[in-house]
Amino acid sequence: MVFSTIIFLFRFLPITLALYYLAPAKLKNTVLFVCSLVFYCWGEVRFFPVMLALILINYLCGLGLEVFDAKPGVRKVLLLVALAASLGMLFYFKYANFVLRSVNAKKVNMPPSSPTIRSANRTK
Repeated sequence: MVFSTIIFLFRFLPITLALYYLAPAKLKNTVLFVCSLVFYCWGEVRFFPVMLALILINYLCGLGLEVFDAKPGVRKVLLLVALAASLGMLFYFKYANFVLRSVNAKKVNMPPSSPTIRSANRTK
């Protein structure tokens, strides 16, 4: 779903706003969370488990940061875990194909007289 589509403007957005303003103050964030998941799953539901896993990892790391307030070493590890998970997923889903295609193209287009290939043949 795109923000400028008719279904978003006249169906999803009004329903989301109605649910948000009708929800009690305690549940407003939960309503927005569920509506966000519905919005992102509208286009590709197959990434839903990945999104839930990443949300869970970041949420648990955030709770751990609060619990281990007096231990800076543990807090740093939790922060690094959350960052590594988030950036790792971003890299994998956004850039992995580009990197693999670039590496494969480089190997395929390598001339036979390259020093790497000659040195590999001499060692055999």
